[in-house]
Amino acid sequence: MSEAITVSIEELNSTNVGNIKELYESFKVKAQKDYKMDLPALEYEDFCEAIRQNVLKALVLYENSVPKALLMYVFEYYKSIELNIIHVIDNERVKERKSKILAELMNLLKDRTDWKLISYPMLGAQEKFVQNIASDFKFKLVGQAVVTFKFDEAFSYQILKKAKINALPEGYTTLEWDDKYFDAASDIIFETFKTSKDSLFDPRFKSFDGSKQLVNNIVSGLFGNFLANATTILLYEGTPVGISFCNLATPILANVPLIGIKSGHKKKGLAKYILRNTLEEIISLINKGQIFPAELNAAVETDNYPALKMYRRLGFEEDYTYPHAYFDNPNYKEE
Repeated sequence: MSEAITVSIEELNSTNVGNIKELYESFKVKAQKDYKMDLPALEYEDFCEAIRQNVLKALVLYENSVPKALLMYVFEYYKSIELNIIHVIDNERVKERKSKILAELMNLLKDRTDWKLISYPMLGAQEKFVQNIASDFKFKLVGQAVVTFKFDEAFSYQILKKAKINALPEGYTTLEWDDKYFDAASDIIFETFKTSKDSLFDPRFKSFDGSKQLVNNIVSGLFGNFLANATTILLYEGTPVGISFCNLATPILANVPLIGIKSGHKKKGLAKYILRNTLEEIISLINKGQIFPAELNAAVETDNYPALKMYRRLGFEEDYTYPHAYFDNPNYKEE
């Protein structure tokens, strides 16, 4: 006769956070390899401090008082909830445990009116839970592809070298990032993404102020070391109409977090031009020994075929795809 299992779920706080080290360390081991996180997980003591300071929130599922599953999330300042991970310590009853701990989070949030949506990038092994999160919890999904240019592969350079890039039409010029173009760059990002599928899981794209917050996060280094000289601004008769941002997420990983072209300037090959400019500047920095990334990546919607074609023609490959799940709060009320 099997032993009865008593299940309980607790929100982590300064009192109980120190009791789940084995569970947390099991997540830490999987963070980059299995969950494809760009950055290493926090050290356990730093994780505990983030919980104590209320920077990070978490739920823990216990079975017979033993921690078995961990859900971590952040309540963002723009009133969205970023669900970072749902981790189970072993391979037993994974979907059942994930369902129980997610149900508890949804129950805690159901009557609150101060959050817009839950955003959950289901990277790596988390994708195995996608059917449950869609059917049982009514999350909606946006497919995302991560495309990568590998600096240690000759084939990538061969494609880049053969890429057909038209000269800039009359009136267009490019230059590297300058802070004086901050508002103009924010407006480009707002216009590019306000009706995109990205805005479904990140509401900052839906407003100019939200787009300014995103641009500020990039140029202030929140997403990694901002590469101002590899960030390309496109101008038409002196007015910014396009932008290709670039940063170093880690010492070995460069990233294009956002690229945009204003309406009226699309379908001229301009996005391809500025992306190539950004890519070639990174290669120049590598050749000078100033940075050492092994690859440059970017995320694009899986059904955005023109963007995917653009990346392929510059030597990028589709590394992997993942579903980005989101849930709109039916009770949200704008203040």
